[in-house]
Amino acid sequence: MHSDTQEFLRSVFDSMPIAVIVQNTSGIVELWSKTAEHIFGWKGSEVMGRRNPLVPADRESEYHAFVDLVLSGKTLAVKSFRRRRDGALIEVSLRMCRLRDRCNTIGTVTLYEAIGEPLIQSIRPLSEHDFKPTRQADVQKALTALTPRELDVVDGVLKGKTTKLIAQNLGTSDQVVRNHLHAIYRQLRVTSRTDLVAALSE
Repeated sequence: MHSDTQEFLRSVFDSMPIAVIVQNTSGIVELWSKTAEHIFGWKGSEVMGRRNPLVPADRESEYHAFVDLVLSGKTLAVKSFRRRRDGALIEVSLRMCRLRDRCNTIGTVTLYEAIGEPLIQSIRPLSEHDFKPTRQADVQKALTALTPRELDVVDGVLKGKTTKLIAQNLGTSDQVVRNHLHAIYRQLRVTSRTDLVAALSE
């Protein structure tokens, strides 16, 4: 996203009473509003240029289904749960839509409004280590145990492709790709796409 566009969006979104998060098509955070900082606890400087840390592990499949739907052109309005920086879960109302320039889809915009009190309090704040749960040596060893098709799926994830796009490229179904992802998560001892990318980026 161009810097002048980003600054304009920030000035608009920072004035809004709801949290606004902009991510590019690879899932990287490009804008994190002041209200997002207030609701979720992460400062913009902690999350900009990284993947969204809000999605709980047991909501990863739901979240990626949301993204696939939105990138196909739909607008989403649902309730779900998201994770705060202190580890607490909070119920939110979210609206997600596709962000486009004149020619192409360039990402997603998600609007969050808290509709409940925190449900679960973590014993400790999340830290940098929570984004890198697996040692690199263990990851490299686990990669050698993956099948060629599973490695193709890993490559698609690292390139920021959606489940649907990976399935199209491999000539298979979305469900088959999801099955491969679950097998990959078990092998690499991670629980989500975010953790997988973080582990392979160490």
